[in-house]
Amino acid sequence: MYRCTFEGFHDTLYAHAGDQFYRECDIVGTVDFIFGYAAAIFQSCNILSSKPLRNQINTITAQAASDQFAKSGFVIVNSTVGPYLEEHFTTYLGRPWKPFATVLVMETYLGDMVEPRGWIAWNKEAPPTTLRYGEFKNSGPGSGLGSRVNWTGYEPSMTEEEAQKYSVDTFINQDGWLNQTCIPYDRYV
Repeated sequence: MYRCTFEGFHDTLYAHAGDQFYRECDIVGTVDFIFGYAAAIFQSCNILSSKPLRNQINTITAQAASDQFAKSGFVIVNSTVGPYLEEHFTTYLGRPWKPFATVLVMETYLGDMVEPRGWIAWNKEAPPTTLRYGEFKNSGPGSGLGSRVNWTGYEPSMTEEEAQKYSVDTFINQDGWLNQTCIPYDRYV
């Protein structure tokens, strides 16, 4: 998807299955507003949280990888995570929906509404020790790592080598399908 807008509330964008690529898109929501099982990269996107209902918390991602061998995960890279309409509501980067949830946030501007812990468990359950969460060279007031969660499977400061495993060509474009779309993209992190 290229230069599209997805506006919703709970479960705005369902990245259901397969390889998916989003470039320069605006994605607006509250609870689990990017969710699903796909291998998806969100590059140069605006990911914006809006006002949740009373007693709800904003969570950007709910990734559903349930098989350790499946290629599944969300990569947010060179994007902006911020408030919608300048309203600030505490927002988590995500919560693991299934045991092998994979979410990487890399080289992304994180606004001040990002909760310092960064991530939250699903329904107050202990997070699965099989998840794969990571951050790489983020910036902005919400990017501080000092108060981030201390979970097995979470890497707050990924190395360049680890980050490259989730680049466009390595993670979703091994067969070159994206080249046929004429959508511009950055090959590497």
